[in-house]
Amino acid sequence: MKTSAQRLWNITIVGLKAIARNKLRSFLTMLGIVIGVGCVIAVVAIGNGAAKSVENTINALGTNYVMVFPGATTSGGARMFTGSSTLTPEDAEAIKAECPAVAYVTPFVRTAAQVVAGRCSAAPWSTTSSRTATRSGRSSASRTSPSKSSASSRRRAAT
Repeated sequence: MKTSAQRLWNITIVGLKAIARNKLRSFLTMLGIVIGVGCVIAVVAIGNGAAKSVENTINALGTNYVMVFPGATTSGGARMFTGSSTLTPEDAEAIKAECPAVAYVTPFVRTAAQVVAGRCSAAPWSTTSSRTATRSGRSSASRTSPSKSSASSRRRAAT
């Protein structure tokens, strides 16, 4: 009867002979393992970097920053804008006047629209346009850029 040390030695010898007989298969297997481990490490690093970036963005807002979005509903944890605003600039002035803890109020108007060119639409993509009133009375406009897919839809619709 063989001891377990002899059995382990025999198994090791058989394994090494199999590796020596199938060099290409062994190389490709090792290469796959190395690439797989490298991909897992890269994905974890990207995820940690993204989490840190979001955390830094939230921390940059401060601990006393509050945004109020009227006409928004929440479904499944996601906030969706209904397209109609129920707050007015007078409401912003009332908040500033009646809440002594509020230091700054900035009224913000936004609209949502679907991109349509001829008979083609960029559904389900949409673009959002917004306007912020500043203290000087001037306004600054911004527009989110549509995704590449909606841009290619517009190009196809234009031709």
